[in-house]
This record gives sequence, structure tokens and C-alpha cells, in this order.
Amino acid sequence: MRPTDFAATDVEHFPFPLQDDSMRPRVDVEPACVAKDNGVGTWGRTMFVVDHNYERTSQIRRDILEADRARFTAFPHMITAQWDAMTYIMRRLAAEYPDDFAVRISGTDWTWTNKLLDIHHDFVFGDADTLPHQPLEYIARQVQEDLLLLDVHEEGLVLDSALVTFSMAWSPTFTTGMTFHEAHGTIPRIMGDGTVSRAERFLMTMPPGEVYRRNPWSFQVGGRLDISMDTLPEWSAELSEFLAGDPHEQVGQRMRMRSEVSHFVRLPMTGVVLYTIRAQSITLEQLASVPAWARRTVSVIEEQPKDLAHHRGFTLYGPVVLPYLKDRLDSTTGIRTSL
Repeated sequence: MRPTDFAATDVEHFPFPLQDDSMRPRVDVEPACVAKDNGVGTWGRTMFVVDHNYERTSQIRRDILEADRARFTAFPHMITAQWDAMTYIMRRLAAEYPDDFAVRISGTDWTWTNKLLDIHHDFVFGDADTLPHQPLEYIARQVQEDLLLLDVHEEGLVLDSALVTFSMAWSPTFTTGMTFHEAHGTIPRIMGDGTVSRAERFLMTMPPGEVYRRNPWSFQVGGRLDISMDTLPEWSAELSEFLAGDPHEQVGQRMRMRSEVSHFVRLPMTGVVLYTIRAQSITLEQLASVPAWARRTVSVIEEQPKDLAHHRGFTLYGPVVLPYLKDRLDSTTGIRTSL
């Protein structure tokens, strides 16, 4: 496995994203932190994921930040929101994984323990000199999720702070500072039909403390976490090499379905929206091992309108993914699937 890759998720815990045989742009938000049945297991009981990739993901994030400090951006007026986000996440981790994390609070004096990374740290809430990094970066180095903070301005929600090292085909360095509408402006159909406006209204009116989630997805070659536009020359070279060869011989192991679970919550002290993104993936071989998933994936790819198919990469990946999944379905059911 290359230093930039992460291991595939177990099928039983994979957040398989397709709920229907068709897919159109929509808000598709649901309450979070409740277990969700994926047909072969469950996922989603916690807001944060601590799994077999945890230590490796932490190291990959540290390496990316060392190479590109622009992956963390925080405007000065967001410092209180950073403290709000960090302490919220600490409390959440300690509640969700009490064997691995602990927090002790006495007034403004805090003690944070992360047994997995061998961290035991005393700090004073609001005192930047008691942390080795700004609060959002400090805690982002200890979670597998990307962290974004959206504040309310006259023009609506604005992405005012973010630490993003694992984005999926978008640029965190370019997007930070954009309004919610600007950040989604390249996605077909969703501006004209009001999807973005509805999503923004939902985020701005969420009751503080209530957690919600959504589940975007895509395909990728290999297990690279960072497939941002900032590193396009790196991962596009791997993609070109894969497609230039005989991808059908390797597709089961090298092609992956990437599922990103996003959580969002209005923070208790500042009301700023904390938006987290956690990437997980399975190989097509794993995907095909669940026939219901394979059938639904084939159906969704085939029914996509051209503009959406192009945006989601189906015009590029579909000619490789579809034959593999259909062949696997044929061998499982004995019924020939038309190509």
C-alpha cells in the first residue's frame, strides 16, 4: 500500500450510499448518530469514525499539512468558533469512544487524553499559547474527518475556516471564503431547482446541538485519500495509467466506490455550523460481493442524464465499472445482464 492510501472498509460497516435505483440532486439529509442498516450490517452509530485506518489517516494528514500549509485556513474572526468546535469534538469523542479518549474540565482548565496517539495535554480554554496549533488544526490532526466551519453573513453561510486534506475532486484552498451558493455553483441542476437554497436554509435553522448527515459518493482508482483538485497532477496520472492499460484485468481490486459521510451541527456556544466529511471506500470486488448493491449501482449509472453523468464521473468510470459489475451479477444469478 502506498503512503497516500488507506485501507478499504469492511463491507459490514460500509455506508453504502444508494437508497434508490435512481439518483437526482436533492438535500437528502437525515438525523445522524443512529445505526443504519446497509443490508449486510450497520453503520452510522457515531458522529466520528475511529477504525483500522485511524493511525494511518492521522499520519497522512500530518504529511499533507507539512507539504501544504494552505490546507488549513482560518480567518481571525473565527477564533472563538475554533475553540467551540475543538471542545465540542473532544466531548463527542470522549462520549463515543470512552476507552480511547477522555476530557477533564475544571473551569477554563482542560485536560485532553488521546490514548491512540499517546497524547495527554493540559490547556486553558481561550489561551492560544497553551496549544501547539490553532484549535481547529489541533483537533483535526486527531480525527479522520475533514472539518469545515460555516458562519452566517448577510449574504448567507460562508466557509470561513477549514482544515481539509481529503477532499473529493474539489479544491479546499480555492473554496475557503466562498458563500454556500458559490461553493456549489458547478454542480448541474441544483441552483435552478432551489436545492442549494433549501440546504442553506436547513443548515441556518437547525436547532443547536442536533446532528444531521448526508452521504455523497463517487468512484476512484486506488485508495488515495487526497483526490483534491490541488493534487490533480498526481492522482490523474494514476488514473490515466490505469485506463491506458487493460483496466478490466484489475478493476475489481483497483477501482473503488468512495462514500463520504458528512455530518453537520450548529455549535452550542457560537451557533457556527460545524461540517465534517469522512471518506471511506470499498473495492469493486467487495461491492460486487453484495448483489443488491451491484444491481443498484448499475441501475443508477445507467439512468443518469448526460450532464449529471459527466459531473459525477460516470462517463469516465462507467465503461469500466458497468461490465465488471454485470459480469459478476451474471455469474451470481446465472441470468445474462444486457450491456
